[in-house]
Amino acid sequence: MQTLMHVIARLYDQVVDCSDNPEGNTERRAWTNLAVESAELASQIRRTHQVVESADSQPYATARAMFADIARGHFVVSTANCVHPLWTPEQNVDFRIVHDVLGHYDAHLSGRVADFSWEGEVNACAAHETHVFSILARRAILTECLGQAAYALTYGHFGTQKVGLL
Repeated sequence: MQTLMHVIARLYDQVVDCSDNPEGNTERRAWTNLAVESAELASQIRRTHQVVESADSQPYATARAMFADIARGHFVVSTANCVHPLWTPEQNVDFRIVHDVLGHYDAHLSGRVADFSWEGEVNACAAHETHVFSILARRAILTECLGQAAYALTYGHFGTQKVGLL
């Protein structure tokens, strides 16, 4: 029996990357909106937390360690694997800051599973989405968070980053 996670992983694999379409398509607008909102939110987080960038692809051994660090007003964000078809590495880092602090950590504070499991990613995505105003950006979050997580958890590695929508 296929789970929802496996279905989403397969759908993500089939998403067509629209990053080369210069005509301002819906997909590019969604990802651009998400980058803009992520920059604003990451800037707010940087005012309340000491954010340190690291080349380590997994700066925290566990979600619990990340939560404890965030609670102390500190956060380490990975700059590894920041190749994206539309975003700059800085935009990708901003997204990661927001997703981990306003996604995973907020979900954790509300008592939900917020680790890096499928359930944790679903809860982090739901928490993250509440901080974003653009409907298009929210659609990009679903693709980035749930599509990427489902793919990685199903196939054992992250899939190619895509500018597309589930």
